[in-house]
Amino acid sequence: MFIYLSKKIAIPNNTKLRCVSWNRDQGFIACGGEDGLLKVLKLEIQTSKDAKIRGLAAPSNLSMNQTLEGHGGAVQVTTWNSGYQKLTTSDQYGLIIVWMLYKGSWYEEMINNRNKSVVRSMAWTPDGQKICIVYEDGAVIVGSVDGNRIWGKDIKGMQLNNVEWSWDGKLLLFGMNNGEIHIYDSQGNFCSKLMTYCLANVTGAVKIAGIDWYNGKFGYVEPSCPTLAICFDNGRAQIMKHENDENPVLIDTGMSVVQIQWNHTGSALAVAGSQKSAQQDKDINVVQFYTPFGEHLRTLKVPGKQLTSVSWEGGGLRIALAVDSFIYFANIRPDYKWGYCANTVVYSFSKPERTEQCVVFWETVSGERHIKYVRNLISVTAYGDHCVLATKADESTGQEAGEPQQYVLVLCNSIGTPLESKYIDIEPIYIAVTRTHVIAASKEAFYVWQFKTAKKLTAMEVNQAMGRKKDSRERVYHIDDTPSGAGESILDFSKAFAPTNDAVCCVCASDKLLIVGRESGTLNRYSLPHLALTNKHTVNCRPHALSLNCNSARLAIIDITGILTFFDLETKWVNGDGQEIQGQQLEFERKDVWDMKWAQDNTELFAMMEKTRMYIFRNLDPEEPIMSSGYICHFEDLQIKSVLLDEILKDPEHPSKDNMLDMEIKSLRDSRDLLEKVGIEDAAQFIEDNPHPRLWRLLAEASLENLDLKMAEQAFVRCKDYQGIEFVKRLGNLQSEVMRSAEVAAYFKRFEDAERMYMDMDRRDLAVSLRLKLGDWFRLVTDLFANTLNCRDLAVSLRLKLGDWFRLITDRFANTLNCRDLAVSLRLKLGDWFRLITDLFANTLNCRDLAVSLRLKLGDWFRLITDLFANTLNCRDLAVSLRLKLGDWFRLITDLFANTLNCRDLAVSLRLKLGDWFCLITDLFANTLNCRDLAVSLRLKLGDWFRLITDLFANTLHCRDLAVSLRLKLGDWFRVVQLLKAGSGGGDDTQLQQAWNAIGDYYADRQKWSNAVTYYVQGNNQERLAECYYLLEDFVGLQKLADSLPENHRLLPDIAAMFVTVGMCQEAVAAYLKCHQVKKAVDCCVELNQWDQAVELAKAHSIKEIDNLLARYAAHLLEKDKKLQAIELYRKANHFIEAAKLMFSIAEENVKKKVKPLRTKKLYVLGALMVESYHEQMKLSSRLKAKSKKKAEAASALAGLLEEEAMASSDTKIIDNAWRGAEAFHFFLLAQRQLYQGYVDASMKTALHLREYDDILDPVDIYSLLGLAACANRAFGTCSKAFIKLESTEALTQAQQEHYEALALEIFTKHAPKDSRTNKSECPNCETMLPDWSSMCASCDSKFPTCIVTGRPIMDNLFWMCDTCKHRAYESEIRTASTCPLCHSQI
Repeated sequence: MFIYLSKKIAIPNNTKLRCVSWNRDQGFIACGGEDGLLKVLKLEIQTSKDAKIRGLAAPSNLSMNQTLEGHGGAVQVTTWNSGYQKLTTSDQYGLIIVWMLYKGSWYEEMINNRNKSVVRSMAWTPDGQKICIVYEDGAVIVGSVDGNRIWGKDIKGMQLNNVEWSWDGKLLLFGMNNGEIHIYDSQGNFCSKLMTYCLANVTGAVKIAGIDWYNGKFGYVEPSCPTLAICFDNGRAQIMKHENDENPVLIDTGMSVVQIQWNHTGSALAVAGSQKSAQQDKDINVVQFYTPFGEHLRTLKVPGKQLTSVSWEGGGLRIALAVDSFIYFANIRPDYKWGYCANTVVYSFSKPERTEQCVVFWETVSGERHIKYVRNLISVTAYGDHCVLATKADESTGQEAGEPQQYVLVLCNSIGTPLESKYIDIEPIYIAVTRTHVIAASKEAFYVWQFKTAKKLTAMEVNQAMGRKKDSRERVYHIDDTPSGAGESILDFSKAFAPTNDAVCCVCASDKLLIVGRESGTLNRYSLPHLALTNKHTVNCRPHALSLNCNSARLAIIDITGILTFFDLETKWVNGDGQEIQGQQLEFERKDVWDMKWAQDNTELFAMMEKTRMYIFRNLDPEEPIMSSGYICHFEDLQIKSVLLDEILKDPEHPSKDNMLDMEIKSLRDSRDLLEKVGIEDAAQFIEDNPHPRLWRLLAEASLENLDLKMAEQAFVRCKDYQGIEFVKRLGNLQSEVMRSAEVAAYFKRFEDAERMYMDMDRRDLAVSLRLKLGDWFRLVTDLFANTLNCRDLAVSLRLKLGDWFRLITDRFANTLNCRDLAVSLRLKLGDWFRLITDLFANTLNCRDLAVSLRLKLGDWFRLITDLFANTLNCRDLAVSLRLKLGDWFRLITDLFANTLNCRDLAVSLRLKLGDWFCLITDLFANTLNCRDLAVSLRLKLGDWFRLITDLFANTLHCRDLAVSLRLKLGDWFRVVQLLKAGSGGGDDTQLQQAWNAIGDYYADRQKWSNAVTYYVQGNNQERLAECYYLLEDFVGLQKLADSLPENHRLLPDIAAMFVTVGMCQEAVAAYLKCHQVKKAVDCCVELNQWDQAVELAKAHSIKEIDNLLARYAAHLLEKDKKLQAIELYRKANHFIEAAKLMFSIAEENVKKKVKPLRTKKLYVLGALMVESYHEQMKLSSRLKAKSKKKAEAASALAGLLEEEAMASSDTKIIDNAWRGAEAFHFFLLAQRQLYQGYVDASMKTALHLREYDDILDPVDIYSLLGLAACANRAFGTCSKAFIKLESTEALTQAQQEHYEALALEIFTKHAPKDSRTNKSECPNCETMLPDWSSMCASCDSKFPTCIVTGRPIMDNLFWMCDTCKHRAYESEIRTASTCPLCHSQI
C-alpha cells in the first residue's frame, strides 16, 4: 500500500483537538477538543465536469461543518453508532451527550452526567444495540440504543482505561490503568484475564493505548485471521485470533502509541503516535500500518507537535488524523490483488459468508464475468495472455507433519481456466510473469518455472491438457547463489531456506532479463531463459517495485518511500579506479509515486501515478498531468488503459465499463485535432516531428477518408502496414471516385454506406461480393432454393406467417401453383388482394365463363381480364399487341412473357428495362431460367424476412442437399439436424453424425459438458464423449464407454490415463489390458501404489522389471526416512518379509527411544502379522503348483515349508521368532496392568516370565518390575534376586546403582529375603512338582506355553489357540474376550 497526505482542515481559534472519529457508513467526521469543542464535518466528493475524474481524484469539499454546543470541558471521547445514526460524546467532566441526526442537522437526544468520575472509553456493539461506558473509577454502565440502562457494575480496586466488545457482542474487554485486560461476558460476569504476551521482559509502568476487535463485517483476509489488536503506549502490540490465543502475533513498533484502529476489512492496522527522530532530537508524529500477521506495510510521517487521534474512512481509502488544531487527511492506495491480461481485469475480494477469496475475470470489451473461488489466495499477477494465482496449499492435502508449508502457482487464461499448476516449498511473496516464465521469490530464494501453452485452446482441450504431463522446466536458486546458466538445476527446495543477510524485496522480468531487488539496494541481474547471473548493480535506496521497458535497457525503480528513479542497464562508464562499470542511475526523481507502466511499443514512453495525477513522460520529459486515481493496466499505441479499482470494489460483483478509462497521450490528441481542424499537410508535418506508428496510422486513415491516396500510401509505409499499402494501390486502379469512396467505407467497416454506394452505381455484383465476404449475409443466398419449390402446404404456411412480403410470395405462387382451391382460400382470406387472386384464376383456370363473370363483377378490372385472355391463348402477337396498347400494364405483360415464352434474351432485355419490378422478374426467371446470379441479386432486396422464407422452402425442397450445404457453411448445426431429420438420403447419416458432433462441440466450448454428452452419444464421437465423462467426473459412464470399445481401440490408452489421474487403478488396468499395453498397466499400478496388483500383473505377463522398480522406489522412500510408506509399498507388493523387517526396525527404534510400550507392541504385532501373511502366501503358491487334487493339501503344506526354507534361509530369525517382540511387550504391559489392578501374585508370575525376553526389553525395566511386583506380593526372595540383577547391571550409572543399593538395604533390613509362600504344580509329563510359575520342567525339559490372558504357564491339555498368531490361553479365561489379547484378531 502507499499513503500520502492530501488535505488539511484548520480548527478555528487554534483549539487543540483531543479526538477524531469517522462514521464509516454515512461519512460524518466528529472531532472533539478543548473548551468544549465538538464539530461534525462531512467531506463529499464533487461531481467533476470530466466523467473520467472520479474516486480520490475528484475534488472534495465540506458539505457539512456544524458546531455542536453542549459540552463545557474538553471533549475526550467520540463514538459513532452508524446503524442508528447516533453520535455519543463525553468530556473531561464526565458529561455524556447522545446526538441524533434530524433533517440534515445534529441535535441533542440524551444527556447523562454521573458527576463522580470521568469517562475513559465508550464502545457500541457491532449491531449498534448496546453501548458500554467505562469510568476511570471502575464504574461500568451498559445501556441500550434507546437510552435504557441494562446493567451496571463497579470493578473495585481498579481504574479503567479502555473497553471493547468482541466481534459477536458476547464478551467485553476492559483495559485497566495498570495495563491488565480483563474479560467479562455480556452480562457483566468476570471470565478471565487476557494474557499480554507482548509485555514479556518489559519493566516499568505501561498503559493500554488501544484495543480494537475487527467484527468481520466485510470478510477476512484469510480464514482464522487474527482480528483482536491490543497495543500499549510503549509501542508493544499483539494481534490475536481470539481472546484465548496462546500464540499471538507480536509487534514492537518502536514508538509511543496514542491510538490504534483497523480499517473496514481488517486487512490493515493503523498505529498512531510519535517516535524519536534519528536526525533531529525531537519527537515526530508517525502512523505505522501493519497487516494482521504483523508485517509492516508503510510509515506515514505527519507534521505538527502532537498527534492525538486517528480514524479510518468507511471505504479504507482515506484516514483522518487529529494533530494540534488541524485535521489531516491522507489518501491510501491499497495493494489490491489484481492484474490485467488480454483485455481482462482480474481482481479479488472477500465475501463475509465465504472463507475463500472471490476472483473475478472481467472481460472489459464484452462485459463477460467469470468468477472463481480460491482458498488462501496470496496474490494475482498477470501479463500478456496469462494470469498467475498464488495460493497457500491446504494443510489437509497430504502434507506430513514437520514438512514445510507448500504453496501453489496456478497458471490461468483470461477466463480463469487453469492451464497448469505447480507446487513449491517457498513462499511466493514476489511474483513476475513473462510470456514464457513465472518467477516466484521468497525472502531468501527464487523459483523459475518455464511454461509452454498453446495460443488458442478450446475449453475442452485446456481441461484435457491439465491431465497430461507438461513440457516445462523448473529451477530454484538461493539468492546468494551464482548460477552460470550451464546445465539444469536440480529442483531442490532444501537450499532455499538457508538464511541470508540481504533479503529479496522485489522482482521483475522480461523476455531477456530477470532483475531481483534486495533490501540493501543491490540488484541481481540474470539472463533469461538460461538464468545466468550476469551482473550486480547497486542503487541508493531500498527498492519496492521494479519495471523493465520494452527492450530491457532501462529499469524503473520505486523505492519504499514512493520515490521513482531510473537505472540505465546498458550504459558503460569508468569509475575513479579506472574500472569499466555497466549500468548507471539516471538523474531523475519523482516523489509520491505509487504506480507506473512502460509503453509496450516505445522505449522512452511511460506513465506514472503521482498522488491523484497521471503523468506521461517521453524521454523523461513530462506532459500535462491528467487527474486520475486509476491503476494502470496497459500502455500501447499512445493510449493508456486504466481501471478504477476503488470504484469497482464498491460493488465487485457488477463491474461497470464506466470504470475503465482510455486516455490518449498529448501527441495523439494534438494529431487528431490537427486533422480535424487544420488539415492533412500540417498534421503530417507534426507527425513527422513526433513519429509513432499509431500517429502514422491515424494520418493514413484520415487521408483515406479524403481520398488522398498519395499521403495515405506514405503513411501506411511509415507505420509498416502492408495490407494498407496494398489497399491504397487497389484504390489507385479504380477510375470512379464513387467506387473509391465505397471501398473506403467498406475498409472502415461502414458496410451499409458501401452497399448503398454500390447500388447507386448499379453495381449489384459488388454489393453481392461485399456481403459474401462478410459472412453474415450468407443466409440470403438460400433465396436460390425458394424459387424451385412446388408445394402447396408451404405456400399456405408462408402466406400465414410473412405479412408484408405476401405480395412477392403470391407472385411466386401465381406462377408455380396450379391449384384452384388454394386460389379460393387466398381470395377468401386476403381482402384487398382480390386483384392478385383474380390473376391466379385467370392464369391457372382455362375457363372463359369464369373470366366473363369476373369481367361483369369487377368493372374496372376489364383490362386485366383482357390480359388473362391474352395469357391463355398461346399467341405471341396478341401478347405483343396488348403490351403496346396497355401502357402502365407493361409490368404485368412482362410477367406474362416471362411465364409463357421460354426465351432468355427477352427476359434479359426486360430485366434491363423494368427497374423497380426487378425483384418480381427475378422471381419469375428463378423459376424458369436456371441462373444463380439473378437469384443472388434478389436476396439483396428481400431483407430480414428472407431467412424465414428460406427455412420454410428448404424443408420441402427436392434439393435438400443444397439447403443442408448452406447450413453447414453457416455453422447452424441445429438447423442442419432439423433438415436432415425431415428427409432421407444417401449421405444423411454421415451429415447427421457431423451435425450431432458439431452441436456437442458447441456445448463443450461453453463448458456445458452434460449437454455435450447427449449429442456426442448421438454422433458416436467416442473421443469427445470420453473427455466429457472425465470432466463431468462421470466415471461410471467412462467405464461403460471403455467396456463398449473393441480391443486395441486407439481411445483405450487415453481413457486409462484418465482413470489414472483420479486414482481408479482397477478401471485403468482393465483399459490398458484391453489394448494389450501390459507395461503401462503395471506402471499405472506402481504410480497409484497398488504394488500387489502390479506384482500379479508382472508375474502373469512375465515382466521382470517390477522387482527392480519396487526396490528402487523402496530405497527412495527409505532415503527420505519414510519407512511407513515403504512398508505399505512392500505389503501391497506381497513382499511381506521386507515389510516385516522394516516394521521390526521401527519397533526396535521405539524400544531404544522408550516410546509408549503399547505403540511398540502394535508395531511388533503388525510385523508378525506380515510374517504370517508370508506363510499364507507360500502355502497358496504351493497349492497352486500341486498337480493332483487329492494330494493338494499335503503337497501344499510340505512344498510350502520347503519353499519357505529355500527362499527365506537368510530370514530364519525373523520367520521363526516373528511374535517374540509382540510377546515381550504384551507380557510387560500385562504385568503392569495386573499390578495396578491389585493382582500382585499374577503380576509377579508374569514378570518372572519376562526374564526370557531380556534381549528385547531393557533388563532394568524387567527386574525393576519384577522387584516391585515381588515386594508387593511379599515374595522377598524373588525380590532380592531382582535387586541383585539390578545392582549388577552395567547399564546403570554409579548414582543409579547406589539408589538401588539404598532401596534394597531399606527393604531387606525389615524383611528377610525369603518368599512367604511357594505354590507347586505337577508336570503333566513326568509328574515332577514344579513352581506354578515355571515355564519348563527341569526333569524332562518339557516346555509349557504361556497363557496370553493371565501370563501363567499352561500345564493342561485343554486350552484355546488363536487362529492368527497361534498363541494359547486357558479356555476359562478367554471366554469373555472378543479378540485375541495378543494379535487382536476377532475370535
